[in-house]
Amino acid sequence: MGSTSQKSLGVNNNLSTFLPSVEQIKINRSDKAEHITNILRCNRWIIILGDPGSAKTSLLRWITRVFAESILNGQERVALEGDDSIPVRIPILIRIGEFAMWLKQYPTKTVIDYIGEHTWDSKRYCHDDNKNVLKELIAHAHNLILLDGLDEITDVREKREIVDLGTSLDYRYHQIIETKPPSILGGNQIIITSRIIGYQLHPLVGTFICHYAFLLMNYNETKEFVKKWLFEVDKSLFKILLNEGINLDRELVKVLSKRRYNVLKALLKNSSELLSNPSLLSLICKFTFQSFDKFNPKFRVEVYDHAVQVALHSWKNHESKIPERVLINFWIAVACYLHLNSPSGLIDEYDIKQLCFSTLKQRGISCDRKTLREYVCKLISIVDFNIGIFAERGLQTFGFLHLSFQDYFVAQSLVNGSPDEVAKRILTITVHPRFHQSLLLAIGWISWEWSSDDYDTFCNLLITLSTQYSIPFGTVLFFDALNDIQRLPSNSVIFIALNTLLDHPHYPSRTTYLITSLLKLHENIIIPWMQTQLKDEKRLSNFCQCLLQNTKEPNDKIQTKQKSMPSAVYQQLWLLHKISESAELIIDQTLRIIMRSTNISDQIFNKDLSLYLLSNNISISHIHPLIISVIIAVCDGVCLRDEKGVIKIDFSTKRIHRQSSVLTPIIEYSSNNNESHSIKIEKLIKKYESIIQKSLPSDSSSDVVDSFIPLMCL
Repeated sequence: MGSTSQKSLGVNNNLSTFLPSVEQIKINRSDKAEHITNILRCNRWIIILGDPGSAKTSLLRWITRVFAESILNGQERVALEGDDSIPVRIPILIRIGEFAMWLKQYPTKTVIDYIGEHTWDSKRYCHDDNKNVLKELIAHAHNLILLDGLDEITDVREKREIVDLGTSLDYRYHQIIETKPPSILGGNQIIITSRIIGYQLHPLVGTFICHYAFLLMNYNETKEFVKKWLFEVDKSLFKILLNEGINLDRELVKVLSKRRYNVLKALLKNSSELLSNPSLLSLICKFTFQSFDKFNPKFRVEVYDHAVQVALHSWKNHESKIPERVLINFWIAVACYLHLNSPSGLIDEYDIKQLCFSTLKQRGISCDRKTLREYVCKLISIVDFNIGIFAERGLQTFGFLHLSFQDYFVAQSLVNGSPDEVAKRILTITVHPRFHQSLLLAIGWISWEWSSDDYDTFCNLLITLSTQYSIPFGTVLFFDALNDIQRLPSNSVIFIALNTLLDHPHYPSRTTYLITSLLKLHENIIIPWMQTQLKDEKRLSNFCQCLLQNTKEPNDKIQTKQKSMPSAVYQQLWLLHKISESAELIIDQTLRIIMRSTNISDQIFNKDLSLYLLSNNISISHIHPLIISVIIAVCDGVCLRDEKGVIKIDFSTKRIHRQSSVLTPIIEYSSNNNESHSIKIEKLIKKYESIIQKSLPSDSSSDVVDSFIPLMCL
């Protein structure tokens, strides 16, 4: 997990300032991983954030199981990973969505009242005889309380109440000694999980609250995951068949397993982002195992669609009387109902029958109530047939096997209609965090299934219809969906989207979203956009403001590890200096600040000078001070270096902030090893004088102006 600093996080109480794609709480997704044992050893309050399918729930269930088994075995300490151990606490796992549903029935109750009554998939956690025991254990500070899915609460007031209830639990049972490390026996401990998007509306505040984010799996980790998955499946398959008295050719199984692994390995290289999610990767492994020569997904929506098609095929073999479209419409209706009405993602038997009845009636299946009731019974009965999408989760309680399937079917409800209808429909729900993943999947579906013309029309409407808002919701959503789309719309549409952000009158919207959106695009789109769209001085000034804002380190937010700006962008920006003298001044000042404040790893400007110095092994200390003064005066290159707490002024060619022709004679000066320094300086002065003499009095180009500077220095 990537950790964040232990700063207090501000609470955003204004729903209108929320946007799904903006990390208002910026998570430091560094490459440094913290193991869960160390996290539990060091923190009383732990917030674990992650994307959908990143195994947040699986982690809490695993922790619960390990702690419960340790208690059963009479252990006082438990080691989750490695040799480090932590004190055993009684785990209490609570699904926040189900707590929210319970709270609606008992609005005057608190979270401590819920403990002992709490459920998982509507199943009671403990018997009535034991429910008071858990409360007593909390009162005596012996518990590890695990709260799963804070993001499942979408109502702002409800979320605030639940956050307050969790906080009050801390203060009421103040045996939680925040200054005493949890590695020492005594004191309760709390872990809360949430999707990053849903969490931003009401982040938890507290000096001792520590936030962690799940790291995406890297290439080697995904390879290891795939190997283990295939090995365990083959092992289980052998065991099942042997129990049935069936012997398989082990060599053939090895060959098939290797072929499957090679297919998955190829996918790993081509779709690294897709396969870095454990939930998606599990589905991909499953479908590759079933038909490795036919399954080659590139984007999330393809994986979920394939899962649905496999389920439908399996269902048709079981029940062929009900049309496939009816089942899909039923799933869509259930998904939308759950999104709007059920934070827990569960629906009871009575409600699902009523919903099924109304859906069938709306679809014109029949006008006869008896016939409709028979259809309802048939549809409900299919949940007993395990097709891997929707099932009975508890006693007469139903839900999708994973929230991502619910998101997928909500997305399906959004994409029906003309481009104009779909764009308007999507824009009405962009501010609702519960719909964020569905919106991304919907746009992914549109890019995959619609014609190029309709796709372009939709994107254009999505971008332009929201320009009157203080935040361009449609445009921000479009850029947020780039990782989920099958193909980009035309460059003209992308240019409109970038211009919408750049021209937006609301300054925070412009500076917040433009650069993060730009960095999601390839250079072959960014550079043509700059060449054609930044000729206007106002736009150029806005763009420079955004670049400068992006280089600042916010003191009140946790840094996000972000893709660095391509060198070509800075090079192209300098090429725009000929627009006007004022434009050149803006560009010069912008690049000067960026080169000084940003950790630049590449040589961006005047590569000839840098290459010459490097190839001839010439260090800065061996260059004459007068020559250094010319380079600094024209192109800067000054930087500050911290040496054992002492700030020293240094020079680096990588910090040079602009291109200049006056450095070419300096290379010639440096390569002249036959003459003395004074003679070489005299020749250098004559070259610059010659450039000025040959220019017209009205010539104010940078080449001419730059030539005056060496004369003043030399």
